[in-house]
Order: sequence, then structure tokens, then C-alpha cells
Amino acid sequence: MNNTETCNDEQVIIWLDLDIYNENTDYRLTVDILQEINCRVLLFNNSTTCVDHIRSIENTKIFLIISGFFAKQILADIHQLKGLHSIYIFCTNKFEHEHLCTKYRRIAGIYTDRKSLKNSIERNIHIMNKQAFTISLFDQKQKLTKVLSKESGLFLWFQILRNVLKQIDSEHSDEAKQQMINICKNYYQNDVITMKQINKFKESYKSNDAIKWYTAPTFLYRTINQALRTEDLKLMFSLRFFIVDLSIQIHRLFDEQKNTFDLLYRGQILFNEEFQKINNNIGSLISVNTFFSTTKDIEIAKRFVELESCTEEADKTGVLFYIRIDTLHSKTIIFADIEENSLIPDEKEVLFDIGSVFEIENVTYDDHSNLWKVFLVTTDKGSYHMQNYTKFMEYESQETNPAILFGSLLIDIGYTNFAKSYLEYLLETPMKYDQDLANIYHNLGRAIRAQGNFFEAKIYYEYAYEIRKTRDDKFGIARSLIGLGYIYYVLGYHDRAIEYNQQGILLLKYLLKTSDHILIGLALLNIGSVYFTNEKYDVALFYFLEQLFMHNRLFDGEHHYSISPLIEIGNVYRMKQDYKLASRYYKTALMICEKHLPSDSPLKLNTYSRIAYCFEEIRDNQLAFEIYEKILIIQKKFYSESHPNIAQIQLQMEHTRRESINKST
Repeated sequence: MNNTETCNDEQVIIWLDLDIYNENTDYRLTVDILQEINCRVLLFNNSTTCVDHIRSIENTKIFLIISGFFAKQILADIHQLKGLHSIYIFCTNKFEHEHLCTKYRRIAGIYTDRKSLKNSIERNIHIMNKQAFTISLFDQKQKLTKVLSKESGLFLWFQILRNVLKQIDSEHSDEAKQQMINICKNYYQNDVITMKQINKFKESYKSNDAIKWYTAPTFLYRTINQALRTEDLKLMFSLRFFIVDLSIQIHRLFDEQKNTFDLLYRGQILFNEEFQKINNNIGSLISVNTFFSTTKDIEIAKRFVELESCTEEADKTGVLFYIRIDTLHSKTIIFADIEENSLIPDEKEVLFDIGSVFEIENVTYDDHSNLWKVFLVTTDKGSYHMQNYTKFMEYESQETNPAILFGSLLIDIGYTNFAKSYLEYLLETPMKYDQDLANIYHNLGRAIRAQGNFFEAKIYYEYAYEIRKTRDDKFGIARSLIGLGYIYYVLGYHDRAIEYNQQGILLLKYLLKTSDHILIGLALLNIGSVYFTNEKYDVALFYFLEQLFMHNRLFDGEHHYSISPLIEIGNVYRMKQDYKLASRYYKTALMICEKHLPSDSPLKLNTYSRIAYCFEEIRDNQLAFEIYEKILIIQKKFYSESHPNIAQIQLQMEHTRRESINKST
């Protein structure tokens, strides 16, 4: 085996031929041509070694070139291997091997010259790259608060992302361009062809050429879409110079063209799980987490899905998207006909801006084409939900900067490591206002506190507190006092914890002219927790009840904010040995949890765990066991069977089951 180049990429070309290492000019020229398509070209002259290597490859699509001699020997063994995208028989006698095409569906063709071989592989890599996209769904029945399912959180994530990138890249500096070039050079450092493309980009790129560069078979398309699909925030921000340019050019063409399309199309191969997610959520909103490529020509869309379906695994489904343009109710959805700007005009492409939102109208199966049809319609509802979320966050924290709200959203959906890295990145960008800097420090404290590092969290809360005191930002000071008050409680400084929380309450009441606010409720909970820890249960009960009554006034009934005080009130009665009353409050908390918290939100898992523990404490082991079963179902959606979290909850269930048996004997 000889690895002609190594580089970071999502696909590899493998060539198996008995004479591959002969001193033959034709072989060398063919390798050079293949490397123009893809930097990773692996050469083999031994079928066993080649097949073993193919079996060892993970998370990479394989384009296999094979001689006629080896095709007859190994196709039966390798044809169904996962990761094998397509097979190209490269030989001198095309007719001798044509019968294999009908037997093995992943054979893309039989080729006798390197030009036709190159064109076929290049086309299929292009189609594969076009197929790569991810989606997020938003359940419109979900109440929009800061407690979101991860799915709905990621939906809003991409709604805010575009504005964040534009804000951070507002000066569109040469420094941002150079940062992008440096990242790309590092990423493709061993890829000679791509390094030439990057240098050409550095010397000749102009903002008006963004679409041409994006549609060209260069590093930009695959790198940008890889960053967006994998939610690689660091890479996204490094590429913001070009992402913003592309978005701006789409906006400009949208304004100039005044397009009157009624219907657009996209052919797509989806993983069965992804397709079922769409099929099971008719009426929900769907956001495509990349720049979304469609076509004006339904035959082109069909050709895309037909070509790709011949090469893919059985765990995927062919889908034809019908995208209806509702101009009356989708004024925030931006798209452009890029046929005249594209380097591949034959695709008749219409490109949607990043984070475009559609509503799933229907899903049907077409027996004639053997394809599923997914009917989407453009909608402004994504923008509406984003505005509602930002309004709620502005009410709760008075944060209005989209870049900082983005970090807060990451914390809310449980991406604390991600949030920490992002907020640290923001610290390196120039902030226009001290208030923004204080809010970054405050949210860093939140992210680090959620990870259980209270000493480090305290440092960042204190940074925010000092800046806010300097600015006389009374609301910000109150936030800092309450945040620090909780930290002091956890660290055991109880007198200081009570003092800080009480100061925060007084300041908010003075500032807001009301006793009802979410932050006041949080402070009441903190104070009650201090008294509970010190076994002053009557005083603790007073504060927990105050918080519960306040939330009932604020939200006019059931709300997830009531869960914590309900559990804590139950704990007070448990300590007073009034188990009947304790059970009543726990069951109310459980009912609200099940009714109002998304199934995959971190808060739901945490709440289930807390309530299960409480039921164990009052010896209601059967109910505790049932809750642990629910925790296990949720965890299995995110973890493998061997994950320690799964093992831990199974052990807890076994312990609870045995306690229940002992209680009944």
C-alpha cells in the first residue's frame, strides 16, 4: 500500500490494481488526475490488504477503483460494506465486465480511459457533497421558554447564528479573512491541490464572487457545510468572513430578482431515522442547518436522488422535496436563483440562506417513482419563535446582544462545554460596551457552574459584578448578587449567601416596582435552601411557598418554574415526617414535569432524578422505580448501552426494586 497524500477530508479514493506500482507513465498520470479530485488516494496491489483496509475505515466515504481482474474476485465480498460509496471498474475491455453492473448496484460504471473515470468520480463526489445536510425540528406545540428540547434549541440556535456571525464580522476585516485562510491551510496542509486553491482565494477573491466560489469544486463548499452540519462552532466562526459574504450576496440577488417561483425541488437520500423524524412531525417547523440547495427543474432533483440511491446503503430512504413558496407568509425567508452566478449552471439551482425555515405540510409515497414525497412550505414562523425567545430572555436577564444570547441558549439546552468555549471566544472579540463584557463573564459563570466547578464560576461572577458596579447597572448588579448568593450557599458561606440574595431582592423590587420577577423567585429559592440545609424548616417553607405563589401569579397556573419550589416544599414536609403531604407536592411536581418539560431537556432528566430520590426517601419505592424507568428510556436516546450513565441508573433501579420487595415482606 502507498498513501500518496494524507489530509483531512470526508472521502477517500482507493485504487486496486495488480500493476499499480509498475513504472508506467499512465498509472502516474492517472494518480495525478485523481488527486485533482481528492487529495486522499490510496493505492493497493493486493486484494486482501485492500479489503482489510476498507473494513477498517470509519466515517469516510470510499470511492473504489478496481481492475477487471480483481472485480471478478472480490466484488461479491465487498459490495455491501458500509462506507463504500461507489465502485468504478477501470479496465481495457468494457464489454467483458458489463454483466457485473446488473449484479452489483454500487458499480457506477466501467471505464477504459482516465478522463471519463475522472469525470464520473468528480460528479459523484459533487452529488454526495450536495446530499450532505442536517435538519432541526421545532414542535410548535411546545411552550417557548428557556427550557427547550435539544431539537428545538438547535432550531433556534441556527435562527440566531446568522445574525451572530454578521455581528461579529461587522467590520469584515482583512484580519477575519486571514484567520479563515490560516485555518483552511492548517486543515488541508497536506493537500497540494487544495493549498493552491486557498492561495488563489487569498489573491483573487472578491465579495461579489461568493456564489461562484461556493459552487466551484473547491475547499469552500465542503469545509463550510462540514462546519455547519457538525455544529463546529470554532470552525464556523473562523469561516465567518466567507459565510457572511455568501449570505449577503444571496440577499442582494433576492432583492434584485423579485422571484415569483411557486415550487422548487430537491432530491435527497436520508437516513431512515432522519426520514422518520420528518414523517412523524407533519405540521412542525424544519430548519435546514446549511445553505439549502434546491432546483427549478424537478427532473434534475429526481436525477440527484436516483444517482445517489444506486450507491447508498439499505438504511437510507430516497426523498423528493417539494418546496412551495408562500410569499405572503415568508417575508423573512431569503433565497436566490443562482443559475447565472454558479459555475454549474446546468443544475438550475436556487439557494436558500442559512437557517431557512419550512413547515412540513405532508408526506406521501409515490409508487410510480418509488420515492417518498415531502411537501414543505416557506414560513416566517421560525423568525417569530426566535423573536419570542429573545423577548423572554430580555425580560429575564435584560440581555439583548444576539451574540451573548447565543451563548445563553447553549447553556439552556445543556451544551455547557460548547457554551464555555464560545463565550471564551467572545472575550477575544472587541466588545463595544462594558455591559456586554459583564454579561459574557456572567454567562461564563453560569456555564462553569453547570459543570460543577463552583470556585471557578465564582471568579467569573465576580468579574461581572465589579463591571456592573462601576457602571451602576442596577439590574446587572442584582443578577450578580443572586448568582454569587447561590455560589456562596453551595460553598458553605451561608450568612453571606442570605445577605447577597436579600440584597438582590431589594434591588430588583426597587428597580422594577414589583415583587414578582423570575430572578426574585430564584433568590427566594436560594434563601429557602440555606435555611433548609440548616434545618430551619419552617423558615425554609416560608421562602419556598413565597416562590411558588409568585410563580403562580406570574404565569397564571402551571409552569415549569413551579417544579423546584414544589419539590423543596415536599422535602420540608418529608423532614417533618408528614409523608402524605410530601408525596402530594412531589406528585404535583412530577405531573408538571411530564406535562410541560420537553422529553430530551436536561432539566427533565434532572427533575426526574430529584423526584425519584424523594420518593425513595419517603419509601414509595414503586413510584421511584417507575420514574427511574422513564429516565432510562430518555438516556437510551442519547447514550449507548455501555455508557456509565445507563449502568448507574440500572443499578439504582435494581436497588429500588429490592427495597420495594423488602418493604412488602
